[in-house]
Amino acid sequence: MKNMAVLLLVLLTLVSVTACSSTTQGEPGKDNSSEPKKMLYYKRSEGGNDAFVIKHLETLGFIVVERSDNTLKSKDHLDGFDLVYISDSVNAARITSDVKHSSVPIIFAQKQLAVTAGLTPLFGGNGTVGNTKTIQIKDGSHPLAAGLKGEVAVYKENGSIQYAEPGEEAFVIAVAGDDDRKAVLFGYEKGSNNALDEPVPARQLFFYMPSGQESNMSADGWKLLDAAVHWAVDKK
Repeated sequence: MKNMAVLLLVLLTLVSVTACSSTTQGEPGKDNSSEPKKMLYYKRSEGGNDAFVIKHLETLGFIVVERSDNTLKSKDHLDGFDLVYISDSVNAARITSDVKHSSVPIIFAQKQLAVTAGLTPLFGGNGTVGNTKTIQIKDGSHPLAAGLKGEVAVYKENGSIQYAEPGEEAFVIAVAGDDDRKAVLFGYEKGSNNALDEPVPARQLFFYMPSGQESNMSADGWKLLDAAVHWAVDKK
């Protein structure tokens, strides 16, 4: 009888240890790390309204590291981060095309850099639409659309919205007006080819928001930015 009690005690201990081990390991195939994601945010050295965006990104749980555009000389400067956001406030001439070869996902919020990064054809169009606050969602089923459909007011008041012409393998989420060549939110999946027929090493996106419009963003505008950063760091 005494031996039976000892045996039961051993079995209960083994069950308990197994359960704890399972809880600690989490679900297989999923990222169970509770550590926040690290974002590298490039902006111009002084001034600008980048603080609006940085503060918002921090509320999403990101650790945001700010750097000046004159420090981005190589894709190696992006190593160690989960995501890179390049603001429209940067001097595009200071950003080397080498960054497009980084294995770190990048969001480009600067229309000239869409050409530098190969997001748009070498002689593709890019520009700014003024005196507007709406964009047109083309693919409401994609996670980047944040559940939004049709015409969406991304600003509280009329402002300017950047666009660029997407390459053949780009997926287009939203456009300015009803012109598919004026894509305001589009990107490339890892493994696809960009507009220069180069392989894309990590997810890369173009986001429409020009410098100076940060404080004008509507709730739906912030939803689209949230969807962009979360989708970019999702490795699935």
